[in-house]
Amino acid sequence: MSGRLLGKKLSSYQIIISGFLGVILIGTFLLMLPVSSKRAAWTSPETALFTSTSAVCVTGLVVQDTATCWSVFGQAVILVLIQIGGLGIVTVAAFVATLSGRNISLLQRSMLQDSISAHQIGGIVKLTGFIFKTAFLAELLGALVMLPAFCKAFGASGIWMALFHSISAFCNAGFDVMGAKTGVFSSLTFFRGSAGVSLPVCLLIVFGGVGFLTWDDMVANRFRFKKNRMQSKAILTATAAPDAPPNISKPTSASAAGCSRWNNKQRPHPNTGVDHTKKPSATMQTAFYIAIVPGRGSDETGIIGGELAFRDFIFR
Repeated sequence: MSGRLLGKKLSSYQIIISGFLGVILIGTFLLMLPVSSKRAAWTSPETALFTSTSAVCVTGLVVQDTATCWSVFGQAVILVLIQIGGLGIVTVAAFVATLSGRNISLLQRSMLQDSISAHQIGGIVKLTGFIFKTAFLAELLGALVMLPAFCKAFGASGIWMALFHSISAFCNAGFDVMGAKTGVFSSLTFFRGSAGVSLPVCLLIVFGGVGFLTWDDMVANRFRFKKNRMQSKAILTATAAPDAPPNISKPTSASAAGCSRWNNKQRPHPNTGVDHTKKPSATMQTAFYIAIVPGRGSDETGIIGGELAFRDFIFR
């Protein structure tokens, strides 16, 4: 697609950048509204802009706790921004255009190819459909798997929390809405050692992190690793190596380092009551979680040990 701004023709990349800036500014305006705040007051432009930018760019950085600062409407705005940022503004626009019955022009297909770094322009619209179907199914399944744990702990509000964390995890966004229930900036520490939450979050992050082109390549080759493109092989190998469980990868992996460090340091969690010294599987789950998840803690970072901290420094 080509476009014009003040009479100047814009390239595909300039349109893509302009689209992201436009979404960020719209998100900023919506988050500034009193309806977005739990205080029912206007939010400062700098706070709204920072949060909107962080959501669209899926960084997970916040200046206010998401659950205690933003209302349900504000959280929904953040979630939409995360979804747009995770899938890509051009991909979302193309999918909406396809649903409305509009034809995608050759120039639009070219811009879509640039947006998702597809290898060829042929089949790009079909790939867009694959991206949305895969994302929707993964996020829905993730929410359903986590639903029992969230509803058991927080009642009906657990439905929204399960959906929010599923989308946030799949898009690698790092946002959470646990603060109102378990303490400001507490992240997922409440579910330390809970396989019903930590493992689905890990799988969603890995699944979303490897990228849709990799999954499309794997599906096209019927999951035969040797037939994948070199890029897919490199991504899958680089993803699996640092996060491999102990006894499979080297002892310096985060899982092994975490288990060895925590054998004598864990204590029962005040909320879950899980005693990691008596339940090694819970220790392994938490270590595996931290090996995969940057910035979304399931434990207090002060007890993870130097080996794990150094490993996270290298791989993040």
